Amino acid sequence: MKKLFLSIVIAVIGFTTISAQGIKIGAKAGVNFADDTGDGELNEGTTAKTGVHLGGVAQLGISEKFAVQGELLYSMQGFKDEVTHKLDYINLPITANYFVIESLSIQAGPQFGFNINDTFEDDLGSGSLNAEGFDLAVIFGAQYQFPTGLFVQGRYQLGLIDFLDYDSPSKHTVLSFSVGYFFY
Repeated sequence: MKKLFLSIVIAVIGFTTISAQGIKIGAKAGVNFADDTGDGELNEGTTAKTGVHLGGVAQLGISEKFAVQGELLYSMQGFKDEVTHKLDYINLPITANYFVIESLSIQAGPQFGFNINDTFEDDLGSGSLNAEGFDLAVIFGAQYQFPTGLFVQGRYQLGLIDFLDYDSPSKHTVLSFSVGYFFY
């Protein structure tokens, strides 16, 4: 009974603190420049594939200087060589936001990706890449929030898991730029 009471007290204090700092809900969209970090024969001559991302975002204020931000995004990734490799993901990035000044934060954290499409296309046709179903990455970036609710964001994603079963490593790198709006 004491443990239950203590848990309720901690939860009430936590929710009071959270509501005092604020929760922001919004949406964002942007452009990706995705490539492959591998160092083998597969990766010689690859170029970035341009794609889009879009989805929802929620930011939980912890203090004046710190917030946690979670997102649920559809993201077009991949790379090009003599073949175009298309990989689409549902990504769940979770970042720690440290506010350098009132509206500008630096961001870092993990990103969990779930592959929903993996195809290649060349002059002879198309087919499946048989890519891994799960991707893990670390992301770094910055975000500027205007008083109107509008925000702009730039991020770099570095994959930690080989997404293709080849002899040389194949990990995602994605540079992304976003525009979003916190409407709540």
